[in-house]
Amino acid sequence: MKILLSRTNIQFLNNLYAEYKDYEIGGVLLGKRIKEDMLITNIIFNVDIEKLSRNKYTRNILGMKDIMIDIIEKSNYEVDYIGEWHTHIGISTMFSSIDRNAMTELNEDFPELVLLIKGKVDISTFLFSHRNIKKLKIEVIDE
Repeated sequence: MKILLSRTNIQFLNNLYAEYKDYEIGGVLLGKRIKEDMLITNIIFNVDIEKLSRNKYTRNILGMKDIMIDIIEKSNYEVDYIGEWHTHIGISTMFSSIDRNAMTELNEDFPELVLLIKGKVDISTFLFSHRNIKKLKIEVIDE
């Protein structure tokens, strides 16, 4: 399994990272399976300026659910929630123990989830499932 990520979405992440380079930010991922791979179709970002921190991303769910439902319905339910994303200040794109615990908790409701981490230079993706974490290769695609 690999992650399919468009150049447009990579540029979106790069722009967000540059704009909020002093803080960890993030959101949710929508996408769909294409054979054995996972295509990220939408990267949803919703920041709460008052909760920004250099060392911790706190998800702002206010309004995000409505955005997700709208996109999912407009796709005729071809896309769905597939995971989370956030930035790490600096070079590291390895998940932390806080990230692992958050994803493990989400796995109670979603048996398989993608975690995307954007660092200063790289992007890493991981597949979290019950008792298993696998680093996934990213394939850059054109839209």
